[in-house]
Amino acid sequence: MTPDLTEKRLREQLHAAVEGQSGSYVEVDPLTALDTGRRVLRRRRITAVAGTAAAALVVGVGAWSVLSDRADDERTLPAVTSTVTGESVTLQLGTDADLGPAEPISAVVTVDETSGKVEFRLQTETGSVLESTTVGTVAGQATWTGLAPHVMAAVVPAEAAAFVPVWAGAVSEQEAATEVLPDGRVAAAWRTDVPTTGTQFAGIVWTDGSTAFTAAGQPLLSRVVDDDIVIFANPESGAFGYVRPRDGLAQGDGEVGQAREQASGAPIVGVWAPDDSGDGGAYIAYLPPITEEAANRITVEATSEVRVRDVTTYFPDGSGRMTVAHIDGPADSVVGLTFPGVENNTRFG
Repeated sequence: MTPDLTEKRLREQLHAAVEGQSGSYVEVDPLTALDTGRRVLRRRRITAVAGTAAAALVVGVGAWSVLSDRADDERTLPAVTSTVTGESVTLQLGTDADLGPAEPISAVVTVDETSGKVEFRLQTETGSVLESTTVGTVAGQATWTGLAPHVMAAVVPAEAAAFVPVWAGAVSEQEAATEVLPDGRVAAAWRTDVPTTGTQFAGIVWTDGSTAFTAAGQPLLSRVVDDDIVIFANPESGAFGYVRPRDGLAQGDGEVGQAREQASGAPIVGVWAPDDSGDGGAYIAYLPPITEEAANRITVEATSEVRVRDVTTYFPDGSGRMTVAHIDGPADSVVGLTFPGVENNTRFG
């Protein structure tokens, strides 16, 4: 039945009631009664919509676009007020088609003034929030979180002279941003090319300039070489690499590699620390525990047009060895690394 027919019948019934019971209903106004009926109907409709909204939120935030005219992307939440009170920094991460909105995104990092908690918020340029989480912090530790499958953010201790992200797989950084917070700590965010189905962030390695630490503040096997490069290795995970402070750069620079099992003769993988000149650099590899004799006979092979200046092997504590070779040439000039007992022939990559 249409609304017009319903209203007509109600009018007819109300007029009949007035005429038949005029003594009892002299104050009844049919139009007022109809208006009241409309208000009740509207309230019922609003209640029904509210119930639908609650159900949609239970299903997931992906249904938000059904309930909001402003949401262009189904994963976009409306702008919200920060859940913590304190200073904020905004880290610009460029445009990311995988996140939906055709506008730049940023990671907003807010540190609570009293509790010390940190809120990480991923949002669009116009303020629509894509993800938000609040975590606690511990002195001397780096706090980090994933804001999307390929967007990570962190707060690094103030005593960190440099730091480097650790990824769970091979990724390339698309955007990276850092900014020093008022309390001296550093807020950082990274956007990578890792697919949404992959794993991403595994942590952070940071250095005070002499020793490298995990995100949890645990010291790693470390050694300072070339005055400012801190090489490190984690015997438990096989992660190794270098971190180097840089003037004017809160993050400094660095790279992390993954040592491979050598029993089967698999190639040794190294990381490359470029010289300031850009004409050469240091090739850094983490080897399994080998004898002193084998360590003294390590050879780093390079292409014929470049020169291997020197090869030095460090023996931190018996759990493995770190080799540093200085090369007059580009990173891809390193062909392989050999030592007695294991044959390796692989290009640095």
